[in-house]
Amino acid sequence: MKRMSIILSLVLLMLVVSSCASQTKKLLNLPEVKEQPLVEQPQAEEKPLEELLQSDPGEYVMGVSDSATVGDKKLKVLSIKREFGVKVDVNGQQGSILSTKDFEVINGLKVETLKFDFSDLDKPKATIKVDEFTLGPNEYILLFGTPVTVGNQRVRVQEVGDDYVFVEVGPNAAQKVLLNTEKSIEGLSFKLLKTFYKDTERQPHAWLKITP
Repeated sequence: MKRMSIILSLVLLMLVVSSCASQTKKLLNLPEVKEQPLVEQPQAEEKPLEELLQSDPGEYVMGVSDSATVGDKKLKVLSIKREFGVKVDVNGQQGSILSTKDFEVINGLKVETLKFDFSDLDKPKATIKVDEFTLGPNEYILLFGTPVTVGNQRVRVQEVGDDYVFVEVGPNAAQKVLLNTEKSIEGLSFKLLKTFYKDTERQPHAWLKITP
């Protein structure tokens, strides 16, 4: 009997505790917690190498052997060195950009180095801006010593400097044309827009507007 009394007491105690818990839940107005189904998180879409390299339109953070395609031209970085700048290949034509204050026109692309990063000497990088380059009306890029015909006159660049060129028209002596100035030579009007003479991979050349 004594044992039965103990069992009944325990059952009564459990009923009281259960009733108290139920009342407490009602008083606190606790919401029932339902088990939430597991939702599979979508995987990040893998992006092509060029999109990862690109920071702003036309700008690429590139290391040696990295490449970028602009229009129908593919630019590949061949080397990055403090003393020689960035050496690139554009569809088989090579060129160098020595400093961050200048640009080169290489096989139809305007290539400019915005920043060098030598924090990791084994893996140097450069921020390169690349745009398609199109000559305007009556504009030419003349390679040193290579003649072109404008109108019925043969024109040849004989010397290229920082802010000038010497231009030869026909058999006449070469004359000096200064940067951003116009000069008439043998019936042709010349305006020097830019000189390119620092590129160690190519002959000096000049961007001129020549109007008959």
